[in-house]
Amino acid sequence: MLAAALVFSNILGFVLQFALPFYLPPEEYAVYSVVLATSQILLIFSFEWIRLPLLRFSNVDNLFVKQRRGALFFYLYFFVFFVLLVFGVGAFFLNLSFDLDFLYVASLALLIAAFQGVFEGGQSYFRANFLNKVFAVSWILRSLATLFLCLLMGFYYQSATPVLFGYAVSFFIVFCLVYFPRYGWVKWQGLGEIRHFSTYGVSLAMAAFLGGVLIPLFKNYFVYEVGVLFAGGVFWAFDLFLKVFAILGMVVNISLSQKIIKKVESGAESDAAAMSASQIAGVVAMVLPVYLTSILLKNFVIELFAPSEYSILVLEYYFFAVSAAAIIAIRMFAVDALFIVFSKSKAAFVSPVVTIVSWGALSFFLDKEAETILLVLCFSLLIGLVFSFCVIKNNIDYVRFFNVLKFVVVLNSVFFLAIYLVVCFAKSYYMIAFLVFVFFLVYFYIFFSRQRDVFHYVFCGVRHG
Repeated sequence: MLAAALVFSNILGFVLQFALPFYLPPEEYAVYSVVLATSQILLIFSFEWIRLPLLRFSNVDNLFVKQRRGALFFYLYFFVFFVLLVFGVGAFFLNLSFDLDFLYVASLALLIAAFQGVFEGGQSYFRANFLNKVFAVSWILRSLATLFLCLLMGFYYQSATPVLFGYAVSFFIVFCLVYFPRYGWVKWQGLGEIRHFSTYGVSLAMAAFLGGVLIPLFKNYFVYEVGVLFAGGVFWAFDLFLKVFAILGMVVNISLSQKIIKKVESGAESDAAAMSASQIAGVVAMVLPVYLTSILLKNFVIELFAPSEYSILVLEYYFFAVSAAAIIAIRMFAVDALFIVFSKSKAAFVSPVVTIVSWGALSFFLDKEAETILLVLCFSLLIGLVFSFCVIKNNIDYVRFFNVLKFVVVLNSVFFLAIYLVVCFAKSYYMIAFLVFVFFLVYFYIFFSRQRDVFHYVFCGVRHG
């Protein structure tokens, strides 16, 4: 149920990503995308050091310790919430007086981070205490509330600001509906364990922060150099396909991560290594054909999914935007997820640092044209992906991984040729859509029938045969 809820919520997120640009002009969508990306990195910076210890240490057998820790986490969360809220409201009113772009972005990003942070804190409490049904229901309710409020605000106002307020409020509404009536307020118990929790949480939170900071940096930098109009078109393609690739990667990641952890904890290292190879190869096998299809059918995808005012803006930079989204999804769900599985928190710093340093250095020395900026982003992300794999490669079944990967490459080459022939000879978009759907069915049937270990690992968690 938990995996289904997460996948369903991401599908609702894709619906929002698809529909919202039809209500927002490109300039407003660029603002929406920049603020949302900035809010997510503020969220990690502000709350992740509390959320990770909450997941790890809040559920204990001793009732007194459990209550004390619950009170501690509760007050830490709401202290950070009110700090963000005060700074967000302050920045909002300062922006009304001075009309500065960075104050506008900061005010809305702080408000979103505050409301989303307390909601995800409650979700972490549910996960830690194995209340998976409540977790799943509240996550779906939040996704539905976000979809409804954002589209409603977009429909009525055609402006990013009301949409972002709707996004923030959706978290708080579901938080109040699900948490306050069920658990109420808790009594104060003390702060004696803050140092222990922060020691555990800060290093992991910093790795998550470094891993996520590049995208808001890139988006703010891109808007500054290119302008909001062209940025809106590029961000449309990047955000849409990142959501698509994330859904595909999540299917494999959710299915395998907990199973690999169990194998690691039980000492079954060979099975864990084989399943890790299956996770990386499985994510690549899911993402790669969709990526190739989206590149070959660029005109078809833009005409079908993009509002008319976005089409011209995204056409020239489509390849780079989609490529960056694919690399991020593969690294996030195929490789970086294994750092947590194998408790390599220190090693998790390597790839983000390399990515950020390479991006910053190349951005500084190369020209500031839109195409160059996007090329630098893709190249830096690719370097980070390679470094991540090099760090984690000793924990995977190297031979198995390359055997599966060779099969994936050959199968995708045939798939690419088939799609190319469809593009050349099909006479209508309806025929293209039908044939592509058939090819995808054939592709996944061949892959999972020939690579039965991957199928059994992903869907059953056991070695085939």
